[in-house]
Amino acid sequence: MTLLETDGLTVTFGGLHANDDIDISIEPGTFVGLIGPNGAGKTTFIDAITGFVPVSDGSVHFAGEPITDLAPHDRAARGLTRTFQQLELFEDLTVADNLLAAAETPAWSDFVMDIFRPGRVSAKMADVVWALETVDMLDWIEAYPSDLSHGQRKLIGVARALAAQPKLLLLDEPAAGLDTAESQALGARLRGLLDHGITVFLIDHDMGLVLNVCDDIYVLDFGSVIAHGPPDEIRQAPEVIAAYLGEEAAEAQEADAESVRNLGGGLPK
Repeated sequence: MTLLETDGLTVTFGGLHANDDIDISIEPGTFVGLIGPNGAGKTTFIDAITGFVPVSDGSVHFAGEPITDLAPHDRAARGLTRTFQQLELFEDLTVADNLLAAAETPAWSDFVMDIFRPGRVSAKMADVVWALETVDMLDWIEAYPSDLSHGQRKLIGVARALAAQPKLLLLDEPAAGLDTAESQALGARLRGLLDHGITVFLIDHDMGLVLNVCDDIYVLDFGSVIAHGPPDEIRQAPEVIAAYLGEEAAEAQEADAESVRNLGGGLPK
């Protein structure tokens, strides 16, 4: 059974189609990537899948069931969890407590239990330990976010999503801000999630990372899928090359324009 499927998914903001008629299919036990230039609609797509923005048209199915109209927490409860580009850790909580905050579903009885059994160990602590072991960060379980490097904070963000024991983990730009070595190390750890029965959907602008770790890749540009296939095909797809070269050309043009502006004050009129 297909784990995640979208059929004609469209997200519209005013007259702008941020996502336009997107069809994707993710099978259990696979590592699937989504890449595209800046502004291609990648984050909007993951927001739509996880319920953080409404779908204007089309549908989302998870494990064979429709979830298009479900709230984000209901989707998460079914095993669809995600990370966010902006890593928001609770700075005054330890790494363990940061993960527990995401893994636990509060109940009314917790208040009573905390009164009569202060210091009790959460039933979810085993999940927290497993998540940290999976990303090789267990040694930092009692540390605070301020003790961690940027790359380590990224790993804690992944571990926090893992602590909820997902069936499918959606990663939104996990390599943002990492250098090449950190990105490669992150990719190796993420690939290892398949050994734990977790399917991964990786959204990133780092084409090298995605091409190296994914089995199957979708490419977005201007809100639409322009290519789909295994990494070797995506590397050579003319439409993919054009999309990325177009972005690079725009950046080069802006750099040239900035140089001209910087010199402008000294040029004769």
